[in-house]
Amino acid sequence: MQPVTESDPEGSRHAEALELAQAGRHEEALAALQEFLLRHPLDAEALNDAGALLYGLGRLDEAARHLERALGRPDGQAAQVLENLMEVYLAAGRSAQAAALLDGLDDAGILTPELANRTAAALLEDHDCPNAVETLLRSRKLAPQEEHLPAILRKVHALRPKVALVCGPGRKPLPDGLAAFVGERFETRVFRPTGPGALGELLGWCDLAWFEGCSTEAVLASRMPTACMTLLHVRAAEVYGPRVGRADWSNVDWVVASGGRQERDLLARRLPDLARAGRIGHLPVGLAVEKLPFRNRDRGKNLACLGDLSCRRNPMGLLQCFRALHEADGEFRLFFAGYFQDDLLEVYSKHLVEALHLGGAVRFDGWQEDLPAWLADKHFVVSAAIGEEDGTDIAEAMAMGLKPVLHDFPGAADRYGEAALYRTAEEFRRRILQEPYDPPAYRRFVEEHFALESSLARANEFLLHLEARWASAARADAALEPAPRGEEPR
Repeated sequence: MQPVTESDPEGSRHAEALELAQAGRHEEALAALQEFLLRHPLDAEALNDAGALLYGLGRLDEAARHLERALGRPDGQAAQVLENLMEVYLAAGRSAQAAALLDGLDDAGILTPELANRTAAALLEDHDCPNAVETLLRSRKLAPQEEHLPAILRKVHALRPKVALVCGPGRKPLPDGLAAFVGERFETRVFRPTGPGALGELLGWCDLAWFEGCSTEAVLASRMPTACMTLLHVRAAEVYGPRVGRADWSNVDWVVASGGRQERDLLARRLPDLARAGRIGHLPVGLAVEKLPFRNRDRGKNLACLGDLSCRRNPMGLLQCFRALHEADGEFRLFFAGYFQDDLLEVYSKHLVEALHLGGAVRFDGWQEDLPAWLADKHFVVSAAIGEEDGTDIAEAMAMGLKPVLHDFPGAADRYGEAALYRTAEEFRRRILQEPYDPPAYRRFVEEHFALESSLARANEFLLHLEARWASAARADAALEPAPRGEEPR
């Protein structure tokens, strides 16, 4: 409240306005406040009080303008202003603006499930199902025991497109958290390939289909007649592979790529029509880091190379680098986890181990179902791969506390940072023998650069884009339907 001084005789009008309001003389109170605001147009308390009075008088647009001016003023009562502005927006039917205040109310500790539910109801009245779902999910976090919320969410799901998630190959057939995230927001089915008949049935059921990887199923679906919207997530290594050329991209609505700028640029060159239409996007890799066990391990001498072995992963180059390290310190050991993808590569790699006199220092352990257990006695995660990989094994190992020492392939610095990279065998040896060893820093790096929340938010953007196209197509189809007999078309 502005103090009353001899130089400001009108300052008392604010206090007088409050007394008038308490007496129920709201019009007179508002006049006194407006007179005070002529001299003090930025007084947050007066603006808030005027907004509250205007709201009570039903003058909602004016109330909103006063409260918006009060919002964020350093001398204001931010929580009270937010609460009042929220009520004004809801009363005025301005659901999108009301939803935009939810974060502020939550941060201030005054967001209640009841207020979130009223906001969701307002959003639904405005046919904004996506934001209504997000608001209901926020309400569920505030009150997880609310029994009626699951039923309400199912009703809202029924207003949105049905989504099919078609799994890809590998240890992680879907990105971390994607199935749960999408399942909270849409009616969802997760499909694991079983045959073309089942795939056709699935595409007939869903409205949006997310294909994970440029798999046989994705290529097959791109050539099938279907009414659903389709999204294909092309993994980094697949950009260089033959399947990209086998799909009928004219039947794919959106393509998202993992990997770095090099992979995205190559994909755009291979799919010029989609690139010109602006229908190629980037999906950053995200990890559920909290599920990965961390150990603040001491520096040791066991190196781990992860993933199935192919020429792309370049085990030959890694063995050459390891030889330089082993010559400096014969106690170091190199362990490979993964199967060989090529018989000749396996024969050559094992021959090279013997030729370099590393027989007692190198071990090929095959695929590891329990990677954290296998990594428990390892200290460095190493790679000589010549390109971006599809998996998240390196980042997972870093999150568990292993120091990364990685070959500098194109885009490696963007993903893992310059400090993790080597270009020569000498650099490889120096990274391991001479540089600091800081397991907590490796986990922090993954938390910051592989944030699951960011990845899922980006995936949601693509789904929302497809949902908007689906809704537009549904409206167009409805407009073409003949009117019932005896009723004029509208």
